[in-house]
Amino acid sequence: MTAFERGHYEEAENIFRDTLRQATGYGRLDPRFVSSIVNLAETLQTMNKYSEAEQLLRQPLATRDIAIGPIDPGVTVVLIKLGVICEKQGKYSEAETIEKQALERLRQIDEPNYHNMVMALTNLATLYRVEGRYPEAKSILHQLLSIPESFRENEVPHSPLLLNSFALAYSSEGDYKKAANLYEHALMVLKKMYGEDTPLFSNVLNNLGTLQIERGNYDQAEHLFRRSLAIVVKILGPEDREMVLDLSQLGAIRYSKHDYPEAERLYAHAMTILKRQAGLPSLDLARASENAGMVYLAERKYDEAKSSFNQAISIKEMLMGPEYPGVGMSLNKLTTAELADHHYIDAEPHCQRAIAILEAASPREYEGLIEALSNYAWVLTKTNRQGQADLIQTREMVYRAKLKELDGK
Repeated sequence: MTAFERGHYEEAENIFRDTLRQATGYGRLDPRFVSSIVNLAETLQTMNKYSEAEQLLRQPLATRDIAIGPIDPGVTVVLIKLGVICEKQGKYSEAETIEKQALERLRQIDEPNYHNMVMALTNLATLYRVEGRYPEAKSILHQLLSIPESFRENEVPHSPLLLNSFALAYSSEGDYKKAANLYEHALMVLKKMYGEDTPLFSNVLNNLGTLQIERGNYDQAEHLFRRSLAIVVKILGPEDREMVLDLSQLGAIRYSKHDYPEAERLYAHAMTILKRQAGLPSLDLARASENAGMVYLAERKYDEAKSSFNQAISIKEMLMGPEYPGVGMSLNKLTTAELADHHYIDAEPHCQRAIAILEAASPREYEGLIEALSNYAWVLTKTNRQGQADLIQTREMVYRAKLKELDGK
C-alpha cells in the first residue's frame, strides 16, 4: 500500500511533492505532470488544504487546453477533481460550471471513459444534494444506470469508488436492497485492499447508514455512523471536517429518539468544526445550524431556535442569493419558532417572504410553499383577519391540488 492508502497523509504529501518536482522536468504537457498534480491535490484535499489544492489543479488547465484541446483526458481529470475542491470551499456555482464542463468533455470523446463518467456524474449529483436540489440529483444519478452493462459487470465489482457511486444511484431509485449489497461489497473490497482505516471506508459506512435510515433501521444506522466516526477520528484527528457527516446523522437519530441534549451536543460539535474551516461558510454549516434550531424548538428554547434559523438564512443568502428556495424553507422554520412563541406579528413578514420565494421557484418547491401558506393563514387567523386567512387557505388548497397532480405523474 502507498502512504496515502495507509492514511499517512503528511508522508504522502512529501512523496507527491517530490514526484511533482521530477514530473515538472518532463514539461507541462507530459501526462506524468498532470497525474502528479492530481495525486498531490487529492492528498491536500484530504488534509483540508483546499485553497492550495485548488491553486495546484488550476496550473495545467490553460496550457494543456491551448496545446491539446478539449478532448485532453488530463484536463478532464483535473476538472473532475477541481469541481469537488470548489464545492468543499462553498463555491457552489463555480463547482457546478466546472463539473458540467468535465461531463461535456467526456461526452465528446469517441471512446468513452466510463470510470471518469461515473466520477463526474457522482460529483455533480453530490453537489445538487448539498444544495438541496434533490430531483436534479436523482436525475443525474439515474444516468449512471445507462452506462453499458459490460462495464458494470467487469469493472464496477473491483472498484470501491464505482461500487459506492452505483449504490447511490440504486438508493436514489428506491432499490435499497441492491444499494445495500453494493455498499457491503465495497466495504469488503476496501477491507481486503487497504483495511478499514481509510476515508473511503468511513464514507461508505456513512452512506450505508443513511440507507438504513431510509429503511427505518435506526439502531443499525447509528452503529454504522459511530463506526465511521471512530475511523475519521483515528486517521484524521478529532476535529476534522469529515466528522461532520457522522455527527449530523447521529444528531438526527438522537433527535428522532427525543434525546435532545445529545442531539444538541452533536450538532454543536459539527458547527464548531465547520466554523473553523477557512474560506466562506458552507451550506453544511447552514444545515447544521438549522438542525440545532429544530432541537432548540423541541426544547422550547425559542430564542436559541430563532438565532439558529437566522444564521442558516444569512449563510444561504450569502452563498446562493436571497431568492434561493432554501432560504424560503429556512424562513418556514423561523416562522414555526415565532408561532410557537406566540409572536404572530413577528412571524408575518417571514411568511410573506417565504411565499414570495417559493411561489417563484419550480414546482418541486410546492410542499414548502404549502407550509408557508398554511403558516400565513394561521397568523392571519390569530390576528383576527379571518377573511384574509380564508383567501390564503384557498391558495393553499390550489397548490395542494397541483402537488397531488405532480405526485401522480
